[in-house]
Amino acid sequence: MGMDERIKRELERMIGTYATEEGLKTLIAAFIDNKATEESRWGKYTRTVHELFGGSSPLIDRAEAIAELIGLVSDIVDDLQDEDNDTVPWMTCPRPYALNAATLFLVALMAEVSALYADAGLSPATGMKEVSRLLTQSLNGQQRDLNRSVTDENDYLRVTEYKSGSLIQLVYYLGYSLVPEARPDDIERINVIAHCAGVMSQIQNDMKDAVRFDLKNDLLDKRKTLPILYLLAYSEADFPPLKQYYDGDITREQFLQHKQGCVSFVNNSGCLEFSRVVIALLKEKAEEMFEGLCVDSPVRERFRELVIGKREAKKTDEEPAAI
Repeated sequence: MGMDERIKRELERMIGTYATEEGLKTLIAAFIDNKATEESRWGKYTRTVHELFGGSSPLIDRAEAIAELIGLVSDIVDDLQDEDNDTVPWMTCPRPYALNAATLFLVALMAEVSALYADAGLSPATGMKEVSRLLTQSLNGQQRDLNRSVTDENDYLRVTEYKSGSLIQLVYYLGYSLVPEARPDDIERINVIAHCAGVMSQIQNDMKDAVRFDLKNDLLDKRKTLPILYLLAYSEADFPPLKQYYDGDITREQFLQHKQGCVSFVNNSGCLEFSRVVIALLKEKAEEMFEGLCVDSPVRERFRELVIGKREAKKTDEEPAAI
């Protein structure tokens, strides 16, 4: 199930205001069409958080569309940086065109945020300041990821909280900021949940990439993700070519000669199990924040499932024992 048609039309309306050149309009329409076919949580986060706090703003469709725009820009930027997704329209068109479209999206985003808060009777300056803070925070985290300057697991978690957690907090903000009576304590808890959700999602992506051994593999790109940092900690003793490659002592071609050994090392190292433990700890923290929310809302459990997942069913005497 893709994007709600109502939200897609709102997104098209917003962007159509700013894209006037015919070629650019056609390109952007293709970008939005592609995004609309995906199962996206960006707008759902915004709407659900808004409803969680008891909001019923007539502007929530616009806020949800802005959240989807943030998700689209994030996808475009990530793909242009990683160059590992050749099936989407922003990667099949000329790169300058994709960059121009992404720039227009960002300009449109800031203009629409300002208009949203003005129409809601709230301070556009305050809304713009918070949106700008979270966007730039994410970009700074992204830069740390790109320049491979992460040093250890704790550093990775901090950088990922900036890179990914800030964007989740941003789409949460679009929801709860339209509810002026939202309690500061609850907002603080929601922000912690956002950071946990962002980091959990990134770790899950990094786990998938750690076992993907092709030309766009994270290991070949010398990225320092959570599972890879675990691998590097044991590589010198258990699989020296990995550390040698990261240290620049052997070339990419020389490292590729050890492909089968590397695959075996990754699968047997425990890096995925370690990553799952970290995810479990983040879920526990998010659960603690969720239980402390002072909101009584019919969407409370829906929000929990969206972020943390469904509760595990409790076993009863009638249920068969696990085999």
